Amino acid sequence: MTGSGARRHFAPLGRDLARVGLGTVRFGHAGRDASFEVLDAWADLGGDLVDTAAIYGAGESERVLGAWIAARGYRDEVVVLSKGAHPDPAWRSRLDPGSIAGDLRDSLERLATDRIDIYMLHRDDPAVPVGEIVDALHEHVMAGRVRSIGVSNWNRARRERARELGRRLGVWAAQVALAYALSQPFQPFALAGMRDADAVRAAWTAASLELDAGQREWLAGPNGD
Repeated sequence: MTGSGARRHFAPLGRDLARVGLGTVRFGHAGRDASFEVLDAWADLGGDLVDTAAIYGAGESERVLGAWIAARGYRDEVVVLSKGAHPDPAWRSRLDPGSIAGDLRDSLERLATDRIDIYMLHRDDPAVPVGEIVDALHEHVMAGRVRSIGVSNWNRARRERARELGRRLGVWAAQVALAYALSQPFQPFALAGMRDADAVRAAWTAASLELDAGQREWLAGPNGD
């Protein structure tokens, strides 16, 4: 993998990562060749963090990513972030130890790997005690199936503000959203799900797009949501 970009230390894995990672939600529908082209463009820019999930394309996103990693020999270079325990089609919670374990097992098989570097719970369920969730995830960390853990998602109101500010600045809403995420004081990493190689290159520029305090406040909204 070659290229350079703004990088940041990610303590849970003890390594530096590119601040803009690649989302793969479209890979389940784009076809393997098109998906490989996106992944190659991202890697050429210096990308090393890639996001997928058990639910993306009914698992096809993970299969494509696993096949690309194997074909390019990039398993040690790529940091794989996957997500599981998404609610079922009727939106019933699956945030329980059995569902987490099952999704993780299937993800490892589709990705053709023995570990996932960052494993996230796709949706929260406030009715489930935090202790149960932590205990379930800790078991997989101790077994070496997962190296670090987390959670995901961002609300609709902020996405709408990103689109509006993008129109004002003459850039894509995705670039604004990424720049906003990267500007937070807690040193985040941002994920960009792009449909082709040109979009990947455009998203990469978000690492150098600076928003002023007023723009960040406006994006956050009146209640910070």
